[in-house]
Amino acid sequence: MKCFGSATSFVSVLCTYGYSYTIFLPIVIVCSIPIDLMQWVLIAYAVFSSTSFIVVNYWIELSKYMQKRKIIVIAFILVCQVGLFLIMKLYFFQKFTEAMGVNIILPGDSPVPTTNSTDITNHNNTNSN
Repeated sequence: MKCFGSATSFVSVLCTYGYSYTIFLPIVIVCSIPIDLMQWVLIAYAVFSSTSFIVVNYWIELSKYMQKRKIIVIAFILVCQVGLFLIMKLYFFQKFTEAMGVNIILPGDSPVPTTNSTDITNHNNTNSN
């Protein structure tokens, strides 16, 4: 932000951005429960919380030094946050659930019945005799 005339250092911006990810720690722990809807809701909350933390902390700096580009900078921050969290949800938690080998069936969901091909052939053989 110094290149735009602000007194805020790069280290301060980097620390604030890193600190905004503290919401990520409890979200990862809770998202280890493989319920897809719950994971999406929690990740959406984390995106909102993290992005709002960054915007609130730098709103005055953006208003003071970058009035014309303030919306562009905020949109860039939002796109980066959403992109990161989508990658986290679609890749990290998908691989995590596959590695755990967990398949939770919620109430109201009907499990897909599996048929064993040997059972069908044995049943057909007994009927033909």
